[in-house]
Amino acid sequence: MKQPRFSLVIPTRERAETLRYSLQTCLEQDFEDYEIIVADNHSSPATREVVDAVASPRVKYLRANRPLAMNDNWEAAVEQATGEYVKVLGDDDGLMPFALREIDRLLIAHNSPRAIRYDRGLYTWPNILVAGAANNLRLPLDRWQHTVNGRSQIARVVQNEVGADTLPMIYNAFIHHSLIREHKHRVGRLFPTCYPDVYSGFAFGYLSSSFLSVGFPMEISGLSGKSNGVATLLVDDKNPIANEFFRLHRERGVHHHRWLPDLNLLPVHAADSFLHAKDWLFPDASELVLDRKNLIERLLASVMVTDPQARAAARQAIRATLQDDAQLLRWFDTEAPDPPPAVLPQLRSWLDGYNGDFLSLDTTPFGVRTISEAVRLATNLLGVRNGEIKYDLPTRHEMNLSREALHKQIRERDNHLQTLQAERDAARNELAHAQSQLRQAALRNLPRRLLNKLLAPLRQRISPR
Repeated sequence: MKQPRFSLVIPTRERAETLRYSLQTCLEQDFEDYEIIVADNHSSPATREVVDAVASPRVKYLRANRPLAMNDNWEAAVEQATGEYVKVLGDDDGLMPFALREIDRLLIAHNSPRAIRYDRGLYTWPNILVAGAANNLRLPLDRWQHTVNGRSQIARVVQNEVGADTLPMIYNAFIHHSLIREHKHRVGRLFPTCYPDVYSGFAFGYLSSSFLSVGFPMEISGLSGKSNGVATLLVDDKNPIANEFFRLHRERGVHHHRWLPDLNLLPVHAADSFLHAKDWLFPDASELVLDRKNLIERLLASVMVTDPQARAAARQAIRATLQDDAQLLRWFDTEAPDPPPAVLPQLRSWLDGYNGDFLSLDTTPFGVRTISEAVRLATNLLGVRNGEIKYDLPTRHEMNLSREALHKQIRERDNHLQTLQAERDAARNELAHAQSQLRQAALRNLPRRLLNKLLAPLRQRISPR
């Protein structure tokens, strides 16, 4: 049996209402050589009904016989993928209709890199649990492509210069099967942490050495009422989705890194993923080191609870991670900051329309209620249906740099002209002074040729250059 070019893996648990639309975007590709694997994490029969309803021979259905920790369900799903390149898609996300065709073209054009990551749009479903965030589409408008050094990019992420989504996560990238095999050979499994998406970015960023990065949205990431990311980061941590997420991982023996507290804080996902990847894959890479003091400061600044007792408990949980470092512990007790409560990250842009970085739209007037409709709207807005996508458009940052360089040249020219003008003015003054001196010295009777010879150097200095 011929190996398919791509495997699209969709892990899901009790989300039939969003899965049907995510699956629809995968089946509407203008490309043929791919398979879809739906990994049902012990859901109700509604999930199987969604898969049966599409009746597509390219869809494989797997079902766990008990609820699994998310990383185990992902592991089992990717294990069944037979494609040359593998990608995991969320069950409330949507793939752009041109994605597989364009990814295939880019892979051929760039001599088959082992990883290719891309930008994603963002759609907030009507049932999202964050107040005021529903029905919004955020769409990046850049068009660029370049090869990125994986280890250098990891260093930038660790130094908080860029986000972890700039790495080739299997959630926003297509990963060659050889990279997956290499990781399993070195670590024993593919997803060893409770944040498999973020962890995979650090792991594949390191193992690939370099990867192709594309500044164009091949996918719309959906945030719905049952999103794990929303439940664990953006709403009360006592919600049932977050509780099950952490309970299943604890039962499986999967915990945060020893340097991190058992708290749902925004910096934890990336820090936990990096620290585990470092321990397992690059413990001796001296250039890839996390600043632990800076990490503690970011953890303290990300505590959102306002109750004094709860804040004190969170602070103590963070302090408990420092027991192995007496110097850091003394710093924490004497100098560590006590910042005010953090505020929730804003899912909606402060400005509808194009804000200089991306396009942000309220999807309600367009009748958008699902991820497949959001994908359709985004495709129309981008103007991409058939043909090759052009990546030669300069980014706003590049245009700003070009303008800055031009302005610098103009300033340097103006300064040079001012210097020349000052030199001419000084020469004129000297010439006038010399002429006055000559007159006062009664040199008017000197032969004209001699007088011109004396004044020639001064006249030369004030002549236009």
